[in-house]
Amino acid sequence: MRIATAPVNWNNADVADYRPWTPYPALLDEMVAAGYTATEWGMNMEKIAARLRVDLHARNLKPLGGFIGLELRNPNKHSAEVQRGIELATFFRDIGATYLIVAELIGTTTGITWFITQQARYQHFENVYAAIMMIGIIGVGTDLVLGYLGRRMFPWDRSLVKSE
Repeated sequence: MRIATAPVNWNNADVADYRPWTPYPALLDEMVAAGYTATEWGMNMEKIAARLRVDLHARNLKPLGGFIGLELRNPNKHSAEVQRGIELATFFRDIGATYLIVAELIGTTTGITWFITQQARYQHFENVYAAIMMIGIIGVGTDLVLGYLGRRMFPWDRSLVKSE
């Protein structure tokens, strides 16, 4: 198993007083020093794909992909937001990343995303982090259940068998 990180663990524009800002590329050096072998891309990292790819390769860091918040529910912004998503996906492909994580956190009026937005607006970050942890726990739980069901329903598929 390899452990990856994200630049938000160093620099978080949403929480300005989190810690002193770590400039790029020192950010990558600190990731490596901490033992990470892969990272998500962040807005505070290099934005020219060829340069970023060289910087990551020089440190033996693998690019995973990254997160983008899109306002897909807003009809006035939908086309531009789709285009923005395609551009970022192309950038990720060019650096060798494999994931684009898209989330629609804007425009909700119920549920956990609404809760996160409201709590962040009033700087109740302990509640934001608790909600994010809930999402993670639900995700891991769902993954475990689906893995179990897959092994039961498709016993001939050896790729579903847990390795010892």
